[in-house]
Amino acid sequence: MASSFTLRTRVVSAAIASALVLSSPAAVLAAPAPVTGVETHVSTDSLVAVPARVNFADAETIGLPALKKIRSEMWDINPPWDHMPLREAAGHEGLDTKEKYVNAVAIDPELTKLAVQRSAEFIPAGGHRYGGLVHTRPFIECSAACLPPSDIPSSENLALAKNDFGNAMYDAIYHQWGHRELKNLQRRDGAFALDSGHLYNLLDPTRRWYGFGSPMVYIDGKWYGSSAAVATSFPLGNSVLEDKEIRDNLYRSALKGETPTGIIAYTEPPEPSEDDHYQEDRGSSASNVIGIIVGIISLLAVVAKVVSPYMHRFGF
Repeated sequence: MASSFTLRTRVVSAAIASALVLSSPAAVLAAPAPVTGVETHVSTDSLVAVPARVNFADAETIGLPALKKIRSEMWDINPPWDHMPLREAAGHEGLDTKEKYVNAVAIDPELTKLAVQRSAEFIPAGGHRYGGLVHTRPFIECSAACLPPSDIPSSENLALAKNDFGNAMYDAIYHQWGHRELKNLQRRDGAFALDSGHLYNLLDPTRRWYGFGSPMVYIDGKWYGSSAAVATSFPLGNSVLEDKEIRDNLYRSALKGETPTGIIAYTEPPEPSEDDHYQEDRGSSASNVIGIIVGIISLLAVVAKVVSPYMHRFGF
C-alpha cells in the first residue's frame, strides 16, 4: 500500500509570525466556525460547508486510550527520542516511572475542537486535490503586533483514514502515527524527521495536553476519513465534550478560485459505500511553536524558517 508524507518544520519569531486576533481591524468580519467555534479568519460569506459526522468525545473514549497504549508500549521498548533513550528523556521532565509517563497526558477540549476543525481544512487544502497534507491554515493575515504575549509549544499530526471510518482515530494514533514509524525513529536516533515525526510528537515528554479529531467528511461526492492531533504543554480550556454524534456542516475558508457556500443548512449526504474508502495511507507531522489565543482559538500563521542543512537531507 502506497504511502506519502510531507513535513514542515517551522520556527516562530515576533518578526516573521503573523496572526489574526479579535482586536485587529481585519478580524471585525472574521467568523468562528459553527460547531467547532474555531476562528476561520474570513467572513461568513467566504466559508465553504463540509458535511461531516463527528463525536467530540471520541477524543476521550478512543484517542486518549490509544495514546496511552502507544506510550506504554514504547516505554517498554525504550526507543531513542531526541538522541537519548525515551525513559531518560521522560526522566528529565520528572516522568521517571512508566506510570507517570503514561498518565501524564490528558485531553484538552479546546485542542480537540481545533483538531476537528483542522480535519475539515487539510484535506481540500492539501490532500486529495493537491497531493500533500499541509500544516498551514488558510488566509491568516496580520502584523507581528497581533502576537500574544507568549508562545505555546505545539505539535500537529495529520492523516487520511486507512479504509475503516469507525476505527480512523485509533488507526491513526496506534498504527499510522505509532508503530509504523518505530523503526524510522530508531534508525534516526530519535530525531524528528520526515518519516518519524508523528511518533516523535506522540511520545514527546513535554506534551501533556492533546486534542484528537477524526470526523467523516463529505467532499466532492465522496466520504473521506480524516484525522488530526494537536498537542501542547499547557491546557487551553476545561469545557465538556458531549458524547454524541453530530451530523452537521463543518466550515473552512474557500480556496482560490472556489465558490464559497456561506453558512447553509445541513443536507444529509448518501450513506458511505465501499467506493468511499480512501485506500492510500497518507500522513503529515509538524512540531513547531504556535501562539494560541484562548477563547475562540486563533491559530497563528507561521512563516517558515527552515534550517537549510537539515532540510536538504529530505529534498527541500
